[in-house]
Amino acid sequence: MPKKKKRKIDSLPPKYKEFLLNYISLGKHGRKAYMLTYPKTKPHTADTMASRLLKKVKVSEALQEYLDGIFIEKEKEISKMFDNLLDIANSDISDYIDEDGNIKVEEFDKLNTYVLAQYDKTVNETDSSRNVKQSIKMLDKLKAISELVKILGMVQEKVEVSVNFDKESVKDIQDIFGEQIISKKGS
Repeated sequence: MPKKKKRKIDSLPPKYKEFLLNYISLGKHGRKAYMLTYPKTKPHTADTMASRLLKKVKVSEALQEYLDGIFIEKEKEISKMFDNLLDIANSDISDYIDEDGNIKVEEFDKLNTYVLAQYDKTVNETDSSRNVKQSIKMLDKLKAISELVKILGMVQEKVEVSVNFDKESVKDIQDIFGEQIISKKGS
């Protein structure tokens, strides 16, 4: 089994490591992180000391390595979410039901159930019969496509246009289209 590489943050002195973890968890706020790590420090001193600490090569390298690791993990999660949206967008009800409208129970464990919003099974038994009713509801395919389009930057949701006209042009436009079409910001 390969030996796990030691992280740079783990080789720092305990207080430096504590400071870095506080710094990251507080949204990169140096003063707060320093004062949390060294509680008796005055605010002005904490600013200076946090800045000095972050400039130390070993500390800055450990911080960068730690943040890179977080980014790589987030990148994997984002990729998985994107793949799930693609699965929903490309899903088809015919993968789950046969020509007679029955759910393909025997193949169900082989199918991607992530694209399903709901699966219901109701069994009604009497002395003489057994009635099984099954239903599935797919996740919203159009919403998934819409989200993919936004992520890929294929569509802008809102475009705002601002144009400055001289007073004479404004009067001409108002005469043609009426007062409501022109916003008089800063006139």
